[in-house]
Order: sequence, then C-alpha cells, then structure tokens
Amino acid sequence: MKKVTALLLGLVCLFFAMGVAAADEENIEVSEEDVQMIVTYISGLPNKEFDGLASYDDSDILIGSIKLVNKAKNDIVTQYRERGSYEGLKSEDWQYIVPVADGDSGFVCVFTLLKNQDGVEYAASLKGNQTDIAIRKYLVNCEQIEIILQENGINEQDVQRETYLMSYMYRTLFYAFTTADGEFMIPFSDLWIGDREYVFESGRIYPIRDVMNTLETLGLELLPGEESPYGGNRGFILGTVKKDQDGKSLYSRGGFWAVVAGVVFCLGIGIAVFVKGRKKRKK
Repeated sequence: MKKVTALLLGLVCLFFAMGVAAADEENIEVSEEDVQMIVTYISGLPNKEFDGLASYDDSDILIGSIKLVNKAKNDIVTQYRERGSYEGLKSEDWQYIVPVADGDSGFVCVFTLLKNQDGVEYAASLKGNQTDIAIRKYLVNCEQIEIILQENGINEQDVQRETYLMSYMYRTLFYAFTTADGEFMIPFSDLWIGDREYVFESGRIYPIRDVMNTLETLGLELLPGEESPYGGNRGFILGTVKKDQDGKSLYSRGGFWAVVAGVVFCLGIGIAVFVKGRKKRKK
C-alpha cells in the first residue's frame, strides 16, 4: 500500500511539474485570437498619424510578421555566463512586435505592444523604410526562419524549444532554439563596427557560445538607469574593443583616442630622454 501511495504521489508531482513547465513556455506562433486582439487594439488608437502612420487600414497590418518576443535582459553576456543557457536571458516582459505598412509609401511603422494580463498595452512605435536593415529585423517571420533552418539541414521536428529574444542593448532580434546538438541563435541585427561592417552575418546560424564571444569583444558599457519596460537604443556606449577570434582589430571611438594617448606618451618620453642627454653633454 505504501508503494502504491508513493507511486501516486510521484505521478502527481510529475504532472504538476509538467503543468508548471508548460505554463512557463511561450509559443512563438501568434494565435488567431491574439491577432484579432492586436488588430482591434491598433484600430482603436486615437491618433495613428502621431504613432507613425499617415494612412491606415486593418489590412495594412503585416500579420505574418507579428511576433511574440521576450525583452532580453540588458547584459545578456553576463547572464549567459552565469546561467549557461538562453533561458537565463529572459526577463518578465513579453511584447508583441507588430509591423504595419504605411499605405503605398514603402515605409513600415513597427508597434511594440506590451503583453499583460489585461491583453496588450501600447509601449512604442518606430518608422522606417522596409528595405533598411534596422527595420528588416522586425519583419522576420516563421517562414523565413524555417527556410534558414532547412538550408542548414535542420528540420522543424529537430527543434525542441524556441523563442524570440529582443536585445535593445545590442539592437538585435535573436531567434533562439534548442536541438539535440545544443543551443543556437539566428541574429537579425543592425549592430555594426568600423566602416559599416556588420557584427553578424545575416541569416546565419551560430552556436550561442559564439554569439556571446562575439558580443563580449565589443566593449559595450551599460549606461545607468537604462533598464526600461520596453527597451530602447540608448543602453550602451561603443568603447575600446578587443581583437576578435581571428586576431582582427575591431574599430571603435575609444580605440582612436587610445592611439592618440599612446603617441603623446611616447613623444613625452622621447623629449625627456633628449633633454636629459643634452644636459649630460653640457657637463
């Protein structure tokens, strides 16, 4: 009887744990109910032109590109080093990214809607040409992800877990996923160094450790008080950078001033040695 009781208790605990895990998982597929809620909400905004839209119709919402994303914690490199998984990068803030075509102008207005218990809440919007790389990351959709996975020999069935992570600090949308071989990321980023050399190669799958190693070379310095409910582009300063894994120097504002300081220092030492030498010769 005790064995049966213990077995039943074990099954209850297992089902409870499975229920908790299921509750914590977010499905990246946006449901029809969510789409309808989003359409209704945006339609009810009182001043769409103020929010970035010169013209608007419900059909202008690019439904296939609506994404449920997690606003990643700002210092994702430190978080990853501590946790060892992209799961440790997640915050409590979930957002719907909603691109809306602005009539026939070729521009797109991207709405960020915070997900909460009551539905959604307007957080921010930005506007740009849909050909700009800074805007294209918001237009990523599941079909595009599937193509990239297939081109790299990964079937949809191989993906055990997946999520979208938006890092405002690094201006990057990550599609993060897990297979039997480990954790990987596809970065969609407009983060660049030097003469418009982009940090990540578009549409490439990276092991998560390689993503973090690359970000760690950039010397980004978090500004105080920049942790906000929906993010923003103000959360970093590009400072002096290290060399990457191939030994290639990465340009930065700080690097230039470091060179200037080095030249001034060497000149100072040279002048001091020269003056001291002349004094000795006079004696």
